[in-house]
Amino acid sequence: MRVSVPHARARPRALCALAAAAAAAAACLAAAPAGGVAAAPGADTVLVRVDPRAGAAERAGIARALGATSSRPLMAGWRAYELPARVSLAAARRELAGAAAAQAVQLDARVHPLGDPDDTHFALQWPLPRIAATQAWSAHPGGAQVVVAVVDTGVDTGHPDLQGALWTNPGEIPGNGVDDDGNGHVDDTAGWDFAGDDRTVYDDPDEDLHGTHVAGTVAAVRDNARGVAGVTANARVMPVKFLRGDAGGTVSDGIAAIRYAVDNGARVINASWGTSSPSPALCDAVAEAVAAGAVVVAAAGNSGTDNDAAPRWPASCPSSGVVSVAATTSADELAAFSNRGATSVHLGAPGQSVLSTVPEDGYA
Repeated sequence: MRVSVPHARARPRALCALAAAAAAAAACLAAAPAGGVAAAPGADTVLVRVDPRAGAAERAGIARALGATSSRPLMAGWRAYELPARVSLAAARRELAGAAAAQAVQLDARVHPLGDPDDTHFALQWPLPRIAATQAWSAHPGGAQVVVAVVDTGVDTGHPDLQGALWTNPGEIPGNGVDDDGNGHVDDTAGWDFAGDDRTVYDDPDEDLHGTHVAGTVAAVRDNARGVAGVTANARVMPVKFLRGDAGGTVSDGIAAIRYAVDNGARVINASWGTSSPSPALCDAVAEAVAAGAVVVAAAGNSGTDNDAAPRWPASCPSSGVVSVAATTSADELAAFSNRGATSVHLGAPGQSVLSTVPEDGYA
């Protein structure tokens, strides 16, 4: 399954819509809607929830039945099995029919991402007075730092309006080629790129526009006589990349990104992306993150539909604890493109024409 993120320069409305979830995620510290695609008919990665009571022989039998070349753990008992060729879901289920340790199976799929201080553009930031941010800043001028994982495309960590607002891995020594903190990732001083499987969380201004916009919405530095102000000053953004612009990313990489965020201390996980393809593995991962103490905020969607009738994932994950956010306008109305849902969408936040940081020292 692929998850989608709207490309800002091609679809400016969609970029702004992602800001709803980002704003709500940041607001959680003081107290986005996404498109979707249908699942592909086949995949070369199969996700299996393995019975935790299974022995080594039973677990090995799953890989053997699928003809897997390798596997890796995800979350909540799920494993991703890499196959030498694409298979259909029906074929995978047939192969696993005799494997009692296989409790559930789904194909991997692609998801796509969805957008009075002295900051020079503050007058253009209508969402901040709309949500009474300035009153909150006055009432609570300080606060303990909270790590917000931007699980998304990459983040331009060199943007001047994000300096001082980014997470740094305290257990990693930069550039020594050693996994100092033993988390399985070498030199992950500023986060990790699960799409490229490397430490570089910023690769390209077009590919990483979406995540940079989210990061600024959450935590662009306030009162620095530059650009914009983020919703909160006590956030430290952890870039966890798994989406490559319009190309999106896989559910399995998304789950790996969520796991990284939780394992490395993120208290809030922002998911401004989604898919129309159901994913029990993704929902289990969200539920596990919530159980670990994280607030998981997801965009409701940008298709103008009712999530009660046509769910979007992970925003519609049942009983997972996810906070699903619709996009609102400067008139406090539901944005025309925003998804809704009387029972499945929990709140609305500014998500239309939202100004924030973009790569190469820009704002959009």
